[in-house]
Amino acid sequence: MYDKFDQGLKISKAQIKNIKLLHQKKYRQQYKKIFVEGVRLVEECMATSHIETLIVSQKNELNDRINNIVKQARALQIPVITATEKEFEQISDTCTPQGVALVAHTTEKQIDFKNASFILVLDHIKDPGNVGTMIRSADWFGCDGILLDAQSVELNNPKVVRSTMGSIFRIPCVETRDLYQQLLQLKKDGFRIIAADGNAETSSYDLKKSGKDVVVIGSEAEGLSENLLPLFDKTVSIPKQGAGESLNAAVAAGVLLYQLSR
Repeated sequence: MYDKFDQGLKISKAQIKNIKLLHQKKYRQQYKKIFVEGVRLVEECMATSHIETLIVSQKNELNDRINNIVKQARALQIPVITATEKEFEQISDTCTPQGVALVAHTTEKQIDFKNASFILVLDHIKDPGNVGTMIRSADWFGCDGILLDAQSVELNNPKVVRSTMGSIFRIPCVETRDLYQQLLQLKKDGFRIIAADGNAETSSYDLKKSGKDVVVIGSEAEGLSENLLPLFDKTVSIPKQGAGESLNAAVAAGVLLYQLSR
């Protein structure tokens, strides 16, 4: 069983074992917790999530930025535990640990569809780096939320979380088991459904925001799901200027989000 950490104690072998369990999807889902590491991500998470405990490497205890994180944690009555450099490396999921991490409860933010005007939808996007980059771009361009289908990579995958650079803690991201029904409802609610399609005749240059837009990005390998095609009001392609064979899905998403945010 995943036990809470005791305040004021140094990290134990049991705690190391429990944290390492969170590197696996099934345990993240079972315990509804994630392990977040790195100065910037911890700072972002501290401001928006329910934190169970903060872990600091003894090697970095005197780092000013980490010290501020520790002070904030204590002010919020979040338990702070310390680990040796070797112990921290055992729980780390990165090649170069920064010496600060936390365990947080996962609480899915709901999208306010009633007041939303700009939503990004990910269809079968399985690369964690792409998903993280798209969440980061959606945050930059003012999306009101992101929908992912069940075949896309798990939102709490550590690589996804790191790739978002903290955006995942700000923008509502929702995993849906039935993307078709979700898009159908958005369509009924007056949203225009736009999909990226490399073979579409309509250019992304002609896109103008309508005030209620949904942008759908499909997998680079598989394309858009066939069952979703009847729901699209418009498919657009990004005009090619050079000799490249194709655009990365995250890059394509960024281009379309930019077009519609102007």
